Amino acid sequence: MLLGKFISTKSLMIKRSQPNKNYKGDIIKCGRYNEDICKSYIYFDLSSLPENIDIISAKLYLNLINRLNPSSLYTINIYPLLDDFGDFTTYNFQPNILEIPLSYNLIYKRKGRIEINITDIVLRWRNGLLINKGLLIKGEESRLDMLVFGSAYNNDYNNIPSLEIAYSIQSPTPPGQKFVRYFDYEETINYINGTVKSQPIDFSHLIQATVFVNNIGSYDVVVTSQYSPNNVIWIQDFSKKIVAGTTSYIIPKIYSKYYRLLIQSTGNGILKVYISYMVYL
Repeated sequence: MLLGKFISTKSLMIKRSQPNKNYKGDIIKCGRYNEDICKSYIYFDLSSLPENIDIISAKLYLNLINRLNPSSLYTINIYPLLDDFGDFTTYNFQPNILEIPLSYNLIYKRKGRIEINITDIVLRWRNGLLINKGLLIKGEESRLDMLVFGSAYNNDYNNIPSLEIAYSIQSPTPPGQKFVRYFDYEETINYINGTVKSQPIDFSHLIQATVFVNNIGSYDVVVTSQYSPNNVIWIQDFSKKIVAGTTSYIIPKIYSKYYRLLIQSTGNGILKVYISYMVYL
């Protein structure tokens, strides 16, 4: 497995209170303070990624510098852009987005690095389903909480948004032969009172997989395997209860191009998901 590391080369913030302006300072914000709402945009140049690769995972890292209301559970939504953003972007003139966000549940955190799995978005970029125009970072605009992150222009390198992409190089296979490769995948999932989903991973040419789920929260969860041929239509397999404070495993029984987990709970907590799988190259 290879790892590509990228830092944001462009960022921008807009505010509802000043609808015809934008901001390119050393911070970006999302959320709500009184009646003001902020949103932010970031961009990563991925042109240096090789063409003949299979994406394993893509993790977005944001450094939380400050937060207005750290005592509450808060959801950050990441949207892929359909249009470019730049000097012309304002609250009154926002680029179009794909209305299918990736959500991250922030639990009582005031400062520090946040890891958001955006594998689904990067897969869409690489598969030609979307063009990489950047990302929108949007908070819960109905709730009082404002999150402050480092921007692409921050003087501290550690505060700049970054993206880590794990991938493998596709190897040509001689006629009549198949090569086998093993992969490991890890994801941390903040579950909430309700339903959340893990990020889809590519199970093309899968031979065998085992999914380990460590419930380090205080509530029991029900985990369900889901499969999809196109990352749009999802087929549901069997469900398994993971008791709080325990680790269990799931063996996928249906093989399709994409795989993810559906998590249902009556409280808030954290799951550690580890997947070990083997594929034909």
